[in-house]
Amino acid sequence: RTLVWTERERLARAASNIKDPKHEPMSKLSIADLLEVTTLADEPILVVRTGRSDVRALMNAYSEDEVVEYLNYSKETAFQRCDAATKRTRRLVKMITILDMNHSKMSGNDRRFFKALGRASKDAEIYYPQLLALTVPVNPPAYIGILWQLGKRFMPARTIAKIRFCSATDTTNAKQHVGQCPFVGRNFTPETLPTFLGGTMPPVGRLRLADDP
Repeated sequence: RTLVWTERERLARAASNIKDPKHEPMSKLSIADLLEVTTLADEPILVVRTGRSDVRALMNAYSEDEVVEYLNYSKETAFQRCDAATKRTRRLVKMITILDMNHSKMSGNDRRFFKALGRASKDAEIYYPQLLALTVPVNPPAYIGILWQLGKRFMPARTIAKIRFCSATDTTNAKQHVGQCPFVGRNFTPETLPTFLGGTMPPVGRLRLADDP
């Protein structure tokens, strides 16, 4: 019953764009945002700059429950975008998540964050079973195998099945393009991707950092 009430409250807050006061400082530590543009199939695009995020500081400053709620609120916002596109196009529209792992360091990862992420993924299976189409990690670090083994311990099998690693390992300064990934290449244009992913769109909002060109 508590879960149902919490979900209704989250839905109402997201629909009214009412955010928890903690969300803004949390977003500076876990850098992610929905792009204003969509894929060619009208799918919302969530970009997470995992390599520039500081999840250790996030978990030191906030409780696991607070981080789970923050992640779930983001999913509710994305779900509403998908729902609107589904009604507009009359076909099921899901979200694409791109994880930019550039600048990732093994020392920057935190087991507590993986646990919170796993909980949020399990919640998503209940509340948003049709939300995610694919998660595409880009610019994976050399230690991705170790990180992948750790992450899989906490994430549901259905979430893991939707992950497709991209072969691009350096999309900064247009050296490579995330469009090298077969799925992304068919569904994105350079204009729908930030420059740090090899596109032509300057990053804005939460995704723009001080040292971005």
